[in-house]
Amino acid sequence: ACTYEFRPAGNPGIGHYSLRKFIYDGYQYYNYLDDHTHPGNIDCGYLFQGDHDGHTDSYFYKGKIPELNCNGADKLMVSLWAANINNEWHLPGDLSHFPNLEIEFFSDEACTHSLTGAPILTGPIPEMTQYGNCSNDANEWQFYYAELTSPPAGDIWFRIINSVGTTAGNDFVLDDIEVRACLPPSILTRIGGEHEIFSSAN
Repeated sequence: ACTYEFRPAGNPGIGHYSLRKFIYDGYQYYNYLDDHTHPGNIDCGYLFQGDHDGHTDSYFYKGKIPELNCNGADKLMVSLWAANINNEWHLPGDLSHFPNLEIEFFSDEACTHSLTGAPILTGPIPEMTQYGNCSNDANEWQFYYAELTSPPAGDIWFRIINSVGTTAGNDFVLDDIEVRACLPPSILTRIGGEHEIFSSAN
C-alpha cells in the first residue's frame, strides 16, 4: 500500500514514485544509481524511486505481517537499502532536504496503535558527494533496519514514511525491503546412547 501516486516513466515528481532499473537521470542534481540487488545488470531487478510530497503522514510503503508468519518469534525485523540520490550540487548541506525515513510497527491496518511507542528513524540519509557516476561513492546504498521485540499475537502492520516536512530535495530510492521473524535460539539436550542424539527445546 502507498499514498504516493505511480508514474511509470520520466522523473516521478513530487508525491509520485516509479519502479525502475536505474534512477531517472535527466537532472544534473541526481547521481546515477542502479538496482542494489543486481548492480550493473539492467536485465534483473527494479528499484523504487520516490519524490517526497512534504507531508509527514504520507507513507510510501505499508505492509502486513500475518500472524502465521510470526508465531513463536521473539523478534521481528524490517530492513531495507536506501539512498539519497541528490548530489551536493543541489541544496548542499541542508539537512531539511535529506530524506529521514521512519519505520514503525502497528497492531492495526489504520496504523493508529503503535507497537514501538515511537518510530525508528534512519537519520538524514547523506547526499552524494559528486556529480556523475558514483560507483565509488560511500553514499551509494545505505542499510537500515528496525526491530520489534516480543511481537504480540495477531497480525502486525509496518509503515515506512519520510518524516521531513518539505518537498525540496528529498529524492530517494529503496530496494530489498525484507521482513524477518527471529526465533529464540534452540536449546539442545544430549540424550546419549550409542549414537549422538539430541532433543531440541524449540
